[in-house]
Amino acid sequence: MNWSTAVATSPSSRSGATRAPLLSAAMPCKVAKSTIPTRAGSPRSSAPSACPCTIKSFISQRLPVREGLASTNLLGHLDHTPSLWHRLQRFFLSRFAQSEADGALPDNRTAIAPPLSVVARSFEVMSYTFQVTVDAAEPHVLADWWAETLDWQVEPSNEDFIRDMIAKGYATEEDTIRHRGALVWKEGTAIRHPDGLERAPRLLFQLVPEAKTVKNRMHLDVLVGDTGIAAATERLTARGATFLHHGRQGPHTWVTMADPEGNEFCVAAD
Repeated sequence: MNWSTAVATSPSSRSGATRAPLLSAAMPCKVAKSTIPTRAGSPRSSAPSACPCTIKSFISQRLPVREGLASTNLLGHLDHTPSLWHRLQRFFLSRFAQSEADGALPDNRTAIAPPLSVVARSFEVMSYTFQVTVDAAEPHVLADWWAETLDWQVEPSNEDFIRDMIAKGYATEEDTIRHRGALVWKEGTAIRHPDGLERAPRLLFQLVPEAKTVKNRMHLDVLVGDTGIAAATERLTARGATFLHHGRQGPHTWVTMADPEGNEFCVAAD
């Protein structure tokens, strides 16, 4: 078999129409030869390894069409993660070998392209979630302020769990305080969007001994939409926020403010 002319065909296609080349002699790079096993009793075929440009061609041509995935995001991951190239190379070569062993590569030299969900599961492009953590002198008070500001919810305290941790020696009474009549952890609390973490990251407020001294390197942008920046700024000022300055970039404007503990944030329309 001349692997350099193998082309991809959709597994669901009954017409046998060829798709975009998986491995093609027309690829702009020189593909190194590697020996892979074939069906039992047959000679071993010499197949080109799946080089970066071959894999990139496959991803850019097939992902948007077959499953609506963002191929540019995947290519970005691959560009900065060499280990993913190795896993993809192994996947392509093993797929070709298995297809030939199963008799799926007849004399017409077509290779059945795997479903892209299979490709995605064959290597891991890890995406992470995150929460935003805010240092505070009074984390429960500041959490209440931000919950009201964003119309979010303070996570309820589990008093039974707290007492159980104390009884088992994992915490002491000094690790707790009373806030709004509830037993809570002194170290902090969190707020979240009413629709859950699928909608927005969690905001955690944690107790720290030191006061804020310099400008934050990260901040929140509070998007108030049609309610208006001026009206939102007035409401926040009445609740303890501090006006700092106006900002403008092209047609976009915003107001920079500080929360009751001095953490900067911006109020913008969108």
